[in-house]
Amino acid sequence: MKMTFKKILTCTLLLVSCSMALAQQKVPLIVGDDAPEIKYSKWLKGTPVKSYEKDRIYVLEFWATWCGPCIAAMPGLSEFARKHPEVTVIAYNVMEKVGGRPYESALPNVEKFVKSMGDKMDFSVAVDNNDQYMLNNWLKNAGISAIPSTLVVKDGKLIWIGSPKGLENILELIKNGTYNVTSEGSEAQRAEVAATIKSQEAILVDYDKAIAIKDYKAAIAALDKIANDNPEMMYGVTMKKFTTLLDFVDEKQAVEVARKFLASITIGGNTVGNFGTAIADRTGLKPETYLFGAECLQLYISRSNGAPNPLVYEYIAKCYAQAGDYANAVKNQQIVFEKSQDALASGKGGTRITKELVAQYEETLKAYQAKAGKKKS
Repeated sequence: MKMTFKKILTCTLLLVSCSMALAQQKVPLIVGDDAPEIKYSKWLKGTPVKSYEKDRIYVLEFWATWCGPCIAAMPGLSEFARKHPEVTVIAYNVMEKVGGRPYESALPNVEKFVKSMGDKMDFSVAVDNNDQYMLNNWLKNAGISAIPSTLVVKDGKLIWIGSPKGLENILELIKNGTYNVTSEGSEAQRAEVAATIKSQEAILVDYDKAIAIKDYKAAIAALDKIANDNPEMMYGVTMKKFTTLLDFVDEKQAVEVARKFLASITIGGNTVGNFGTAIADRTGLKPETYLFGAECLQLYISRSNGAPNPLVYEYIAKCYAQAGDYANAVKNQQIVFEKSQDALASGKGGTRITKELVAQYEETLKAYQAKAGKKKS
């Protein structure tokens, strides 16, 4: 499983806050190694796994609520779990966008999501802890930054790394005894993973050290240096600078950085929308910051090729609501509710749109309408 360093760094800058936890992992994780422990903040479905049973196969599927490919894989993973009861399938939640808060602050949202999925998540589900042990000791230590990622364990050994689509084939090879674990892993591979991790740490070490001692001026300077030395990483670095300013320094400066960057590009898509979702996912910001978040998301819609994901309107509504503009919150939440109803009725919503989710959208809409009514009176 090969990934370029630049891809890994870009994903890391966008999705997770880097930490020095990786430096504590002296030996990179490769196929054939002893599997790390399983730790969690809360086990949401199924029987908690305390240790690995002999001869039993464990499938660990790493996912997040915002990850479209992760969600798309869940019905197939549920079918796999029902077809193979001798295999323990665990969907491990990592990489939620918590906006600088402890990771376990994501628990209510994850629990709500899992409940809304019902039997489309017909396997065990667990959530990473505040130390983000599973992210650091499983994914990062194997040089993995993208999800969904699937790791398979047997007899306490990591025997396979891949994606959900490869599970049936690999299980067949394991069962008929033709899968050779030792041929998968090698010292050359370990060296490659080690080099990736070392490079990743080296380029971010100044930023991490500055964040650790709350020297945010130095942290921003470290990001500026990364951008100057690696111009092709400008977007990832700019997003990291934006969220650092937003969380630790000054909202106005964060908005200025985003505005300057958005004025310099003409592309749309997630590049534009991610500024808005980052704001919507945070609480306690100034009303003008939330209005800028709505502006970013509206820019995303205007620049989208074809019809934008209707769920973007949920984020716009959330921004307006947190800004105290409930009239516009109602307007956009109404769009989400109606489009999700249509998607559910037509079956075009896939696995993401469920009856429970539509009910949640309606509940949120009613809450916004109630607050809008109070403002009028």
